[in-house]
Amino acid sequence: FKADICRIAVLFLEGGYYFDTDLRVVAPIDFDSLQVEFSTVREPDGHTGRFFQAFLASRPGHPILAAALSAMLQSYTRGNTTAKAYLLGPATLREAYDSVHEAQRGEVLLLQEARLEDHKRRFPAAERPKPQIGEGISCNYIVYDPRVGGPKRVHFFSRIVGAGEYCPR
Repeated sequence: FKADICRIAVLFLEGGYYFDTDLRVVAPIDFDSLQVEFSTVREPDGHTGRFFQAFLASRPGHPILAAALSAMLQSYTRGNTTAKAYLLGPATLREAYDSVHEAQRGEVLLLQEARLEDHKRRFPAAERPKPQIGEGISCNYIVYDPRVGGPKRVHFFSRIVGAGEYCPR
């Protein structure tokens, strides 16, 4: 829980990017030219609409991060030990996004996580990265830009073998 809070706090104060160590970038995104103020990833369909906070990009002081940080701190100080507390970061990030009026969000880019097998037609050249010595083996989960007219490429692979329900051993 503390890592979730710290991640959001640092991005709120400093802005920038956050990547979990199990993401493998294959095609960078030029957020500056897109003038994006906030970006994260939607989890695959059927996963309650949560945001996947293993990737975040934001300008300093973004209102979505302010709302998420406030909700996380309230939950933490109340000693929340429910099942929802396990998903403190993804749940509060989505709730914060929904609570901030669209006009206050600025330019937002919501990327999409999906199983590569479900999108092989859209991304025929995408292949699961080969593991390197000392690295985990990437699952067949991809992150892409779902916007109409957006680039038709995989930006990164997400999850590694052993990453819970998404990629069991």
